[in-house]
Amino acid sequence: MSIILLLSWTNVFVALAEIILALYVFTTRTKGLINIFYFIFSVAVALWVYSIGGFYIFSGPVVEELHLQASYIAASLIMSALFLFAMVFPFQKRRLGLEHYAFALLPLIGFSIATFMDQLLVDYAKNPTTEYFLGPLYPAYAAYIIGYFGIAIALLFEKYRMSDGIHRWQLKNLILSMLFAGIMGITFNLILELFGISYLNHVGTLASVIWFSATLYIVMKR
Repeated sequence: MSIILLLSWTNVFVALAEIILALYVFTTRTKGLINIFYFIFSVAVALWVYSIGGFYIFSGPVVEELHLQASYIAASLIMSALFLFAMVFPFQKRRLGLEHYAFALLPLIGFSIATFMDQLLVDYAKNPTTEYFLGPLYPAYAAYIIGYFGIAIALLFEKYRMSDGIHRWQLKNLILSMLFAGIMGITFNLILELFGISYLNHVGTLASVIWFSATLYIVMKR
């Protein structure tokens, strides 16, 4: 078994574990906005991890293309859920309004539609020389991912500065774990792809194990 295939199956099992744990947290905790957004975030991360692993495991143009498209949609959903989660965890500084939901959802909808449009964002390459190629909208997509990640970290850091006690501990560990996993994911699954380097994207997805383990513990400690 090749290293890529081994890492791909590892992605699948990691995604399954993340889904199970996310369901456990969601079904055993109060259904407030924090747990709702955390659950959506966790499912999106699991889908992203699985779809990248599945792209290398399952053969066939249609199946591979669906996994490729799912990975980009999942990454967009991660950013939307992350922004909303950062707005409410561990407390709300401001009430969520229509403008916040629009800010979170409109790019998700737009880039999800673009994913299915031929050669606009990303497209499966049906030839033996390359796995897929990036369209002209990819730089805007990359800026969106990096920008929303930065906004979420800034929102959490703002709360960290004004917090004490358990909230300060939660926010410190959440920010550190998210910075590690986010930087790994952005580097190996976003930036390097701009330079045609895709064979290292398992490094970014497997970094989600650090994030998920840390955030699961932090959320359960509320």
